[in-house]
Amino acid sequence: MRKIKDVCSMKEVILQNFWHYQEKYHKGNKAKRWTFICEADHPAFPIYAQGIVLLQQEGLVAFVGENKMFCLTDKGYDFCEFNKLSLSPEDRFYEEY
Repeated sequence: MRKIKDVCSMKEVILQNFWHYQEKYHKGNKAKRWTFICEADHPAFPIYAQGIVLLQQEGLVAFVGENKMFCLTDKGYDFCEFNKLSLSPEDRFYEEY
């Protein structure tokens, strides 16, 4: 993942990650959400945490208590769908194994 220094860029990358994997695993199914969290030992965690808080305040993401992760809200889903967000490979947080 490329080094991101400002919180506005991180917010965009977070939304791009959510939308990329939402479409990959639950394409067209607004009732299901892909969940994610950046672990505290990840190098990008400090700026990620700032970005996720701002996205929560904007109502675009929400904390899912039962799995202790975040997901897009309906508003976030609609925003990503409308803006056709895409994710560049160097901005991926989540790596598939």
